[in-house]
Amino acid sequence: MLKLLIWIVIAWLAYTAWKNYTHRQRAAASPAPQEPEQMVACAHCGVYLPRAEAVQEAGSHYCSAEHAGLRRPR
Repeated sequence: MLKLLIWIVIAWLAYTAWKNYTHRQRAAASPAPQEPEQMVACAHCGVYLPRAEAVQEAGSHYCSAEHAGLRRPR
């Protein structure tokens, strides 16, 4: 009976060590968190979108080339 208990403890320790090792490998391989992208509002319709996707014209941001062409009446 004591032999069985020793083998169970050894198996549990091996499983725990393996689980910790794989967890560390996944954590090291995951990419670093990125900074959030700045959001801008379309000057025509007010929809928010990432600055990289916005069309910039005459100092204003637009959600599409169509809205950049329309320009909001003031």
